[in-house]
Amino acid sequence: RAATRLADNRFSTVAPRDDSRYAARVTRLHLRRGRAKPLWHGHPWVYSGAVARVEGECAPGDVVEVVDFEGRVIGRGFSNPRSQIVCRLATWRADEALDAAWLARRMGEAIALRRRLGLPSDRTDAYRLVNSEGDGLPGLVVDVYGDVAAVQFTALGLQLRAEEVFDSIERALGPRAIVEVG
Repeated sequence: RAATRLADNRFSTVAPRDDSRYAARVTRLHLRRGRAKPLWHGHPWVYSGAVARVEGECAPGDVVEVVDFEGRVIGRGFSNPRSQIVCRLATWRADEALDAAWLARRMGEAIALRRRLGLPSDRTDAYRLVNSEGDGLPGLVVDVYGDVAAVQFTALGLQLRAEEVFDSIERALGPRAIVEVG
């Protein structure tokens, strides 16, 4: 499946996500005893075997809060109960909303890092702008080839927010085209 989005042509293969209906309730994933340590140290994945119980209801792609055995909030991420990785943490701050502002901030941080690394340069204008969890954007890969951005979704959370991702790339880079690959 591939989708092309030009500057004036708003197209997405995934319907935009309305997270406002989830704002009032936040589902919590409670971890088993001894399973939180990797997450406290920055590992972004919660495996299905680490979850003791789920408090609330969530659909694949919903934002969830992850708590340790003692009920302390570790962070927030995108759920997918159909995967062995049931949550991909996107923030270790309980008060940080995973919204368009968060996405724009993370995209800006990725761009700033690439600029510090000298990308793009007069030697190359092809580089990886977003490297998924490495840039705090779980399941999202963005490669830049001159004035074209190639987007690949490897997890459901941000794929369901594809329009916000495309908008963020468009505002940050102003590419001639944004192409979804995968």
